[in-house]
Amino acid sequence: MAVKFTKPEINVREKLAELDKPSGVAGEAMLRAETPQEQQALIGVGRRNMVINGAMLVWQRGTVQTTSQNNSYHCVDRWVPYSSGRTQYQQSTDVPDGFAYALTTSGTPVGEYIISHGIELPGAGIAGELYVGQKFTVSYYAKSTAAGDRLMDWMAFRVGQTSSSSQVEAKVNDSSEYHSLSTGWKRYSRTYTITGTPGSTNICVALAIRNHWNNPIAAGNISITGVQLEIGSTATPFEHRSYGEELALCQRYYQNIYNGQCFGSANTTTRMRINAPLSPEMRTNPTVARVAGTIGFQGMGVGLTSTSTAVAQASPSGPNFLGFDLAGFTSLTSRSYAGSQSTTLVFTASAEL
Repeated sequence: MAVKFTKPEINVREKLAELDKPSGVAGEAMLRAETPQEQQALIGVGRRNMVINGAMLVWQRGTVQTTSQNNSYHCVDRWVPYSSGRTQYQQSTDVPDGFAYALTTSGTPVGEYIISHGIELPGAGIAGELYVGQKFTVSYYAKSTAAGDRLMDWMAFRVGQTSSSSQVEAKVNDSSEYHSLSTGWKRYSRTYTITGTPGSTNICVALAIRNHWNNPIAAGNISITGVQLEIGSTATPFEHRSYGEELALCQRYYQNIYNGQCFGSANTTTRMRINAPLSPEMRTNPTVARVAGTIGFQGMGVGLTSTSTAVAQASPSGPNFLGFDLAGFTSLTSRSYAGSQSTTLVFTASAEL
């Protein structure tokens, strides 16, 4: 007995058409990704942005920095501004959608504009993810009051964020690699390749965003926010972190210490040893400075105030604890004094790169 089998007809043209269906921009990016790390970055797996405070959320020191404070930390945390002209840097709330603050220049535009950020290496002379041949992408939102102003990206391994001593360029610098700004907010990005190896004393890589060094005369004032440096050859959406997380990351390098954080113990009738915890733990033993003003303590129901500006740091002291002596008190009798609950800023602790 013969058995007859039938099969459904296959339309070959339709099957081929299905293979030709568009995958969309995201799908194409996934297909073009060269490594699993790049694919992970595209779908937002894990931390991507190596820049701390790229959204300009944290301003522990203040909101304005003048040219007399060039090449130092004086306003937005983790960023060092520089200008060769009369322009100052300051906080701005004129921002692209999704952001709270931007860093902007003001005044008469003259000469160079540079803002730089130090990315801590895993150890002195250790490149970590930033090894030779590694591709990385820098992106940010920027604008200028004069269309055509230029911004370039420069990177170098350094012994300190503000020191050019023993620096090694981290990538080949090309004067043609610049962004031409418009007067409205726009996101700019470019992919680079690491070409240099850090020296044995280099502890960070400095990312400098600056106007064109072959033609540094600026026509307008520049604003920037949403800075991101990520591994891979694709600029992914900016990675927003909460204010609390950004503040904790910034406090590894700089902290303000207020009266309520202090605990005093009398050494003599005129000197007091002050203990102040540091949280989170700082990068290294910080440099401590006394802020102008007075410090008040409460002990045995008696208010005590010192107006001394002399602070002598004493042991024990480390990245998570400060101990130092303060003169200027009178008639100390009790052994222990708790810091007052005032919000007065008393000390600053800096462990910047």
